[in-house]
Amino acid sequence: MVNKRWFGWLVIGLLFTLMTSCSTNTDMHSESQENRLENDQQDNKEEHSSEPVTIKIAIGWDDQIFDSRFGEIDKKLDNINIERIPFDTTWGGLEEIFASGVVPDIVVSIHYDTIKELLDADLIYPLDDLIANSDFNLEDLNPALVSYARSYDPEGRLIGMPDGVGFKAFIL
Repeated sequence: MVNKRWFGWLVIGLLFTLMTSCSTNTDMHSESQENRLENDQQDNKEEHSSEPVTIKIAIGWDDQIFDSRFGEIDKKLDNINIERIPFDTTWGGLEEIFASGVVPDIVVSIHYDTIKELLDADLIYPLDDLIANSDFNLEDLNPALVSYARSYDPEGRLIGMPDGVGFKAFIL
């Protein structure tokens, strides 16, 4: 079983890496993914600043569930603030967030259409190269969940981290 503390720090590291790779600069969208990765790798070679950083997570959960999931990160890392951006997990809801001038660093949505729109707009940052350049071992995760996360991308890239197993219940 994976040490929960180690996994927590890994998630924090990935969140930090994702956060440093995201930008509100509109020119970023025209830059190729290869150029973005090259720039991110260069940035990662430089010493990380202790300057406060906010990671914006667009998510459909209420404050209580959000805090139970991300509150420990806020507590343990003084220079990182995790901000919940509430939305209904649909593409339309995400467009409203963009229109308000807010650009989330992480989007959590179970709707395939939302993820497809993000892919079509070239707004998703694949994680494969970031993982390859870190000491994170994907084999520590359930391979079925990793495969499922890859299935959302037509190219089979890892465009999100699996964080659990969903299920449906039928009520009689």
